Amino acid sequence: MDEIYRVLILGLRDYLRKNEFREVLVGISGGVDSALVAALAVYALGGRATCTGYSCLPVIPLLSLGNALWSCGTF
Repeated sequence: MDEIYRVLILGLRDYLRKNEFREVLVGISGGVDSALVAALAVYALGGRATCTGYSCLPVIPLLSLGNALWSCGTF
């Protein structure tokens, strides 16, 4: 599993650098999938180059907002 994680980070970092992306914006929903993508982005580019956003739509449960904030370490 560790090897897969390292390959994902390497591939993401390589893609972002080849396409001259210096920063990324990751949408956080509160689910494990968006938390994983955010973690990969932080490891690939660093925390200062990774921004997260959350959509505050009425159809998204409040629990998801709490999960999203917790996964970003801002709860």
